[in-house]
Amino acid sequence: MPTRVLSLSTDRKPMRLEPLEETGTLSLEEFRRGPFARRRPVVLRGAVRHWAALGLWTDAYLKKHIGALEAEAYVMPKGRIRIDRAAGFELRRMSVRAFLDDPGRADGERYVFRTSFDGRFGALTADLSAPVYCAERSDLRRNFWMARAGVITQLHFDLPDNVIAMVRGRKRFFVFPPSARDELAPMPWFSSTPPLARLDPESLEAMVGPLGRGVRGHRVDLDAGDLLYLPPRFYHHARALEDCVSLNHWWCRPPTRALLAASDAYKRIRGLVI
Repeated sequence: MPTRVLSLSTDRKPMRLEPLEETGTLSLEEFRRGPFARRRPVVLRGAVRHWAALGLWTDAYLKKHIGALEAEAYVMPKGRIRIDRAAGFELRRMSVRAFLDDPGRADGERYVFRTSFDGRFGALTADLSAPVYCAERSDLRRNFWMARAGVITQLHFDLPDNVIAMVRGRKRFFVFPPSARDELAPMPWFSSTPPLARLDPESLEAMVGPLGRGVRGHRVDLDAGDLLYLPPRFYHHARALEDCVSLNHWWCRPPTRALLAASDAYKRIRGLVI
């Protein structure tokens, strides 16, 4: 069988990364008329800088108040998520305290801690409030995330609208529109991880190789107190530039609710962890 050689032809322009639209805090009406209605991602600088959590949520504070809280953490060898071809993401149950005390293994294995932000957080729920842009949503889902510096979240999309709030640390995001899907080397729809794409926007291959050629996307760094709004199905890749704590806020527009319910049912039937 002949060996397949990937062409590095220059008949298409290389991947182009542009600044993402930025603004300060918007009113709810400005947000609805602007980014939400236009389905355009935007960074809202300092929009949650008033949260008490920004000053309170040190490792010591989190261990004192929620150290025993347990959840399934993503296993991240060499800072990247491990994927089981049959079941999806590999998870390991651990407590907040165990995550914060983990120095990392010599082989580079790390974890990303994620769990629903709910009543189990006790007094910590008073340290912040849902952003005004989604606070009134009856179907709002809030998730608490912790990641160590250097950990990468692979390029993927979410079906709901998503507002990401940085509480601690800094993250770098690469964002691509749904129209770029074919150029991002998406995983097959019936794979164990259909929301993922194989393109690594940080790699040399993405800049000069056949994958990603002609794609236009955005790169932006988020600091504590910033919000990033991502409309449905926008692909995003994230790197923790520092140890990070963040919350994301998911909610669905009416046309997407049935699709999300079907997606959740499909994952349950197949036993997928994604």
